[in-house]
Amino acid sequence: MNNHIILLLFLLDIFGCAPGYHWAKPDATHQEFVKDSYECERDVEERAYFGRGFMGNLALQKFFDRCLLAGRYYKEQN
Repeated sequence: MNNHIILLLFLLDIFGCAPGYHWAKPDATHQEFVKDSYECERDVEERAYFGRGFMGNLALQKFFDRCLLAGRYYKEQN
């Protein structure tokens, strides 16, 4: 029982925290980011199937990140 609680706390610590970055692009407005991120989300949903569960979510996030990186966005630490 204790092992399950420790594992749960460990997983919450790793995956439950908000990311320590935000997306940035020189001279881009918030409205441009919203538009670009929406287009990336739409591309992810239309063009790929990533399966369920943890691995599917990782693949989906990687595809979304690559889409924004292709649009000249970069991750900036908070």
